[in-house]
Amino acid sequence: WSLSLGDYIRDTVKEYEKLWGTVVTPSRTPGVGCIRSPEPAALRKPSVRERPVHDLQVIVGRLLWIARTTHPEISHMASSFGSRVASWGKDCDRELARCMGYLSLTASRGLVFKWDRSLAARSFCPDLFSDSDWSSPRSQSGFFLCLTRGSNPDEVDEACCLPLHWGSRKQPLATDSSTAAEIVAMHHCVRESLPIVSAVSDFARSREFSVAVPRLLLDNSTALKHVAESPTDSFWLFSKCGMKVSDLSFSWPIAN
Repeated sequence: WSLSLGDYIRDTVKEYEKLWGTVVTPSRTPGVGCIRSPEPAALRKPSVRERPVHDLQVIVGRLLWIARTTHPEISHMASSFGSRVASWGKDCDRELARCMGYLSLTASRGLVFKWDRSLAARSFCPDLFSDSDWSSPRSQSGFFLCLTRGSNPDEVDEACCLPLHWGSRKQPLATDSSTAAEIVAMHHCVRESLPIVSAVSDFARSREFSVAVPRLLLDNSTALKHVAESPTDSFWLFSKCGMKVSDLSFSWPIAN
């Protein structure tokens, strides 16, 4: 089963070209610059022209919808543009042009959901991928939830992978270490994914599927050790989610 928003994406690119008075140049990446936070006022470069807030809201709103439905790979850039609507600058214009060039090149691409028809008596595992950068003043959290077959995190079965939920957002507080940033990102991942994991698992069990314990995958060994071996009441209170950390399994990611 394939899901694509090709017509909507091409219409978004045309709308951007009309509002910005430019022609899109194809790009192979959705963005390369970190624009989540504006530069200090003394260093900030204004946009080529003052952008009407309505124009920014139209384009950024469309990008957020595209990222949420069929293009998880632009989630970071869509979130970044959303955080800069009130402080738009030349750096935003440059990265937005690159993002639109990427969408024009990949408009027909979408998500493919694969599942082996012989799996009626087998099991699947909800995999929650969590990651964060460590940036000033606030880091960015990112997560991806999918269903995979089996229980070995080192095996990738391309015949059975169902992407369910994903997202990227600026963290609500400033962290003083990469480990702290990873823990905040894990909180966001679990909080956003758990309701969907619960609903899908209940549905699958009603169809006699075997559902493994949700698996949280990350790439920071210190954060992994902290939450997997030394869960604390403070972390439980901070997360405010429907499942305790001890109810999850933890692994290194399939791809570092």
